[in-house]
Amino acid sequence: MEKIKLIIEKNELEVLKDLVKNSNYFNDNVLKQSVKELLEEFKDSQVLTQEEMPEDAVRLNSRVTVHLGNGWSNTFKIVHPKDSNIKQNLFSILSPMGFALYGHRKGDVFTWKFPAGPQTITVTEVENSEVVPQ
Repeated sequence: MEKIKLIIEKNELEVLKDLVKNSNYFNDNVLKQSVKELLEEFKDSQVLTQEEMPEDAVRLNSRVTVHLGNGWSNTFKIVHPKDSNIKQNLFSILSPMGFALYGHRKGDVFTWKFPAGPQTITVTEVENSEVVPQ
């Protein structure tokens, strides 16, 4: 599978770096690995201004529909950690799924290492009407 270049809004990138830096719950080795992989991907990402961002890029407050290789499918919103609530389908940007999706676009198909093992993810819909510029 070809490596996909992430697309990230520059102010959100700084917010996410601060969240990762100041987070103290990465005692789990799988989460540590997810953080490490995401930070590595940031080095090769395309960083754009708010005005340059494509409408189908996964960002903070994006509503995303995904299908996993194991058959699981769901629609949820990627949010700031303080706003997360799994029962309401509000997934923290710092969750394994949040890390996996951030910066991807509608139509992307990629593999991510989750705590339960690697999964192929297909991003089928991205809706950004609730994205607030950082």
